[in-house]
Parts: sequence; structure tokens; C-alpha cells
Amino acid sequence: MSGQSTTRHLLSIDDLDGDTIRAILARSRELAAGAQSRARGAIAALLFFSPSTRTQYGFQSSVLRAGGGVISVDLENSRAGSNWGESLADTARVLSGFADLAVIRHSEADGVYDFAEASTIPVINAGNGMGLRAEHPTQALIDLFTIEKAFGRIDGLKILIIGGTHLRAFRSQIRALAHFPQVELFVLCPDKFWMEFADAEHYRRAGIRFTRIGHLDEVKRNVDVIYHNGITERRGEPVDSFYALDRARLAEMRADAIVMHSLPRVEDLAHDVDGMPQARYFEQAHNGVPVRAAIIEHLLAAQRE
Repeated sequence: MSGQSTTRHLLSIDDLDGDTIRAILARSRELAAGAQSRARGAIAALLFFSPSTRTQYGFQSSVLRAGGGVISVDLENSRAGSNWGESLADTARVLSGFADLAVIRHSEADGVYDFAEASTIPVINAGNGMGLRAEHPTQALIDLFTIEKAFGRIDGLKILIIGGTHLRAFRSQIRALAHFPQVELFVLCPDKFWMEFADAEHYRRAGIRFTRIGHLDEVKRNVDVIYHNGITERRGEPVDSFYALDRARLAEMRADAIVMHSLPRVEDLAHDVDGMPQARYFEQAHNGVPVRAAIIEHLLAAQRE
């Protein structure tokens, strides 16, 4: 990271190497089994400049369950919000004296980076807009944890991701899965939302491999994971039913496979899938509590080094 701060942050999944990712997953398992958190007493500042349910309240739950405290920044009534427009850098400098770490979601991809550059406490990217720097690293770690919990492993699995490759969660997921080279990855995406050249070049240089498919039926009987990641984040934009999941389309999937979704869903995931034994998306959301607690522990420990 450039700038005046040398504090360790989690802004991109690329901030973590494979060994660290595996250590976070292992610690997540311990916390999920009832281990006492090492982040007791920590205070987290939550800044959500764009809407969130699972990420915002998942982080809040993680901190509170660990015995810490939360400062939720009221963007409508604070100087950081649009009513006043205090700079992200000044907000970061102030909150660095109030909290032990900050969690920020911003509608602009560069927003979390601007905030982190001025922060002297660890910053976690909770989703940063759209564009080439947009990511959602904690979602990717939750996804890995959910898969590992279901199968006891990640390497060697066959995983299908359905959705827009331009979305921030996809960018983090595909980078995270690259640390498990025996995964066989398939991607089903409309041409309209296929990846930009810069993304494709990054994946090529990093040796990230995947197979683009044209129809769910090509792989649904063989894959271990069917993950619908959403097609678009634009409110009200219709979803082509060709890319939607329902009970009928999933009827021939393996009994031991799982269905995941980053949520919220629109027309891309029918409610009749909820009763299928393969459905894991609500469990996936709940897995955010131990995983985010493990991430917080990791960053606080790194800050003390």
C-alpha cells in the first residue's frame, strides 16, 4: 500500500497469501466450535456508505460476540456523511483514535483505499463499489469456509460460479480459489457482464484457470458446488431466467452437492430452492460471524507485531 500508513489492512484478497488464508479458515473453525476470541475488548468502527445487511450486521455480531464494542458511524447525522462531506482521510484520522480497527463499505472503488491510506488502525474492505479495484475479500473467505465445512476440503472440488464477473465478490472469490490449485472452476456468465480485458490479463498473469461454459446443464450433474453470485447490483435490472436457479433446474444435481448464494437474491434464486437439502446460502451468511472474528484477530495480531 502506498502513502503514509504502514498499517496492515485487508483491502483485497491479494493482501493474504495461501498460508494466511488457511490459518484464518482454521481459526474460524475453532471459533465456530466455541473457542474464546483473542479480540476481546477490541472496538470496531463500522462505516457503511452504501447499503448492507449481512456484512454490516455480521461484523457487528462478530465483534459483540467476541466481547468487543462497536462504533456505528451514522452517516446521515455525522460530518462524514453527505450532509457535510468531511473527507475520508480526515474521518480515518479521527476514528483511528477512537477504535482498534475500521470496517468500511463504499460506493466508489477507491474510497476504501483513500480511507486506509490515512488510517493508523487496520481497515477491512467490506465491499468497494464497482470497477477494476472493486472487491469483497471477507465474502470470499466466508465462501471458502462454507465449502470447506461442507466437504472437509477445498482442493479437488469442482465449483461452478454463476454471475457477473464484473462484480466485486467474484473478483475476490476467483483470486482466493487460486490458492487451491486442484480446484476445477467453471464460470457461467452473460456476455454483457463478462470480464474486462484488464481482469482477464490479471488472471492470466497470476495463473488463475477456469473454464467458461454456456449452460448450467453442461456441469450441474458433476460439480460439488453451484454458487450463484448474482448478475447485477443495479436495482430493478431484470435477470435473464436462463441464469436463474430453481428447484426444477437443480433437480438433477448431485445429492451431496451444495447450492450457495452471496445474497440478497432477486429473480436469480427461487424460493423453492430453500427446502432442498443442498441449499447452504443462509448457513453461508451465518458463517460470516466466526470468519470475520478470525479476520479481526489476524489483523489485530499483525498490528501488534
